This record gives sequence, C-alpha cells and structure tokens, in this order.
Amino acid sequence: MNMIRYTTKEMQQGYNYGKGWASDMMQYCASSVEKYMFSKLYDTIFAMYLYKSQEEDKIVREKITTCHYSGRLLMKKLEVKEQYMALSEEEEKQGKIGYDSAVECINKIERTCYPNEKLNNIIQMYSEMRTAAIDCSKGKYELTTMDDQMSVFIFIMIKCNLKNPVTELNFLFDYLNYKEDRNDMEQLLITNMQVNIL
Repeated sequence: MNMIRYTTKEMQQGYNYGKGWASDMMQYCASSVEKYMFSKLYDTIFAMYLYKSQEEDKIVREKITTCHYSGRLLMKKLEVKEQYMALSEEEEKQGKIGYDSAVECINKIERTCYPNEKLNNIIQMYSEMRTAAIDCSKGKYELTTMDDQMSVFIFIMIKCNLKNPVTELNFLFDYLNYKEDRNDMEQLLITNMQVNIL
C-alpha cells in the first residue's frame, strides 16, 4: 500500500496541472494505480496469505462439510430466528437455499483480484442479506442486532462456495488497515466475519 501511495504522490507531483481537466482526473489516480498494482502482484501477495491461513481455512472447510442439513434445519441449528427463515418447505424441495443473492455476492470475492471489488461484494452481500430478512418477515422485522445478523451470515458462509474464506477475510482485513478512505462499516463487517467464521 505504501508503494501505491508513493506512486500516486509522484504522479500527482509530476502531472501537468496547467489544464483544467488534469486536476479533475487526479481523483482517479489512486484507484487506477491500485488496480494496476494488484493486477500484477495479486497472485504473489495472495499466495502468502494462503500459506499463512491454510490451517484455519482447512478447519472452516471441515466445519462446513459436517453441515449436511437442509436449509430450514440448518437455520434452526444456527438459531436463526423464525421470522428470518427464508424458505418454506415447498421452496426447499425446489432446490432453493434462501438468501440466494447474498450467497452469490459472497461467491464473487474469489473472482476478482481487486480488494475494493471484494469489499464491494461483501457490502452488497450484507445489503442483500438484510433485504432478504425483511422479505422473509414480510416487512415486519429487520436484522438489527449483531447476533441475528451473524447467525444468518454463518448460514450464508456455509451455503457459499468459497475455497479459502479465512484467507480472503485476512487479506481484506490487512488491506483495510492500510486503506486511507476506509469507513467504519467495512471494518466492522470484516472484523465480525473473521470472528464468527472460526
């Protein structure tokens, strides 16, 4: 991240500010430099995180494979409140898992090498999870408490297909520590996900 900051600073100092459009474009400089750097270095950086987190990932995968329950039964085992249970028995027979769009969002984080896109997918997952909970309760309840959110989140993590969930979260946690324009919601989401996944 220091290399990204340094490169951005050097570009801003050496760029021609004599034209009006030049200074307007500089706001995109940091994200462009970051995207370029991660497109070149991501595989190497992520390999270090994989090595560091391989035991934790193995433990999480083993826990997930022991959860052979159907959607509603799994939600009951995770103590998801009845009003947030997404599936009727009929929907479950059709192969739906409930919170499908949230599961799809979390699956997308392995498909990109850009940390900001990974974070956006997690924030979108959170939004989809809360929307699905409101839909399940027919607009009567929201996922307001952290306990309620985390039980539904654990359900989503069990149903998703992430190969290395701990590695992904550790990578994003470290990225957020260096990101200058991070917000509290991103930090809170990643921290809670890390704590609850193990």
